[in-house]
Amino acid sequence: MNQLSSAAVGEKLAALLTAEYLQERASRGRRRAFDAVLRKVPKTAPSKEDALPNDGMRVTRSTTAGRRR
Repeated sequence: MNQLSSAAVGEKLAALLTAEYLQERASRGRRRAFDAVLRKVPKTAPSKEDALPNDGMRVTRSTTAGRRR
């Protein structure tokens, strides 16, 4: 029982520290820099192995580019 509770506490602590790290990291991000990097990605279709199933919900750069920052 002690081992189970120790494992559960350790897992919860790791999750909290990860969330904190990601929030801190995200706060340093800049949208303009992110968009500049995305503009460098070639506009090619993904390989067959990387393609998502077509579910009618396609998101493209033009869809996300117009979002308010």
